[in-house]
Amino acid sequence: PAAVSPGEASNLSWSVIGATHVEINHGIGRVEPMGYALVFPDETTIYMLTAVNGSRNRSLDVKVKVRDKDL
Repeated sequence: PAAVSPGEASNLSWSVIGATHVEINHGIGRVEPMGYALVFPDETTIYMLTAVNGSRNRSLDVKVKVRDKDL
């Protein structure tokens, strides 16, 4: 989900074609070109995936919003 409670899981999934190196920030690191990762953010976080093919790279980010604890 794009919005979760603090510490609740959100699933990031991706599919990249033609990249030799794919990584996601916030401690996830290098990943396969196709996959998923469960994240458990305590605060609203923007995750950025970077795909590299030779000297070309592309990035895409997604925001996982964490709801206020009072809601």
